[in-house]
Amino acid sequence: MSVEPAAPLDPARRRLLRSEVLLVLGVSVGASALYAALSLLRRLLAPVPLSQSQATLNGSYVPDQPWLDLAFQLVGIGLGVVPALPICTLPPTKAASLSLRAAAMAL
Repeated sequence: MSVEPAAPLDPARRRLLRSEVLLVLGVSVGASALYAALSLLRRLLAPVPLSQSQATLNGSYVPDQPWLDLAFQLVGIGLGVVPALPICTLPPTKAASLSLRAAAMAL
């Protein structure tokens, strides 16, 4: 039993597959890594020890560091959009029919 090598992909298809893989990795591993790095940075910059910290509902992520608070908020917004990005790689006709079908199912 022999296995034949796969035919090489054309450059456009190769770019498409690469972007899809990067999007999936961004959704799964990248999101967790980004939040973990920002959380670690927030704890390192906090003047209060972890044992004395308090939880606030719906508050600022980092009240004394506005740039870090903005980073948390922008990452949250950006990572909320990433799962929808693979639809942008579909041909226009498929993307339009999928979005119409999804809209019809939502009703």
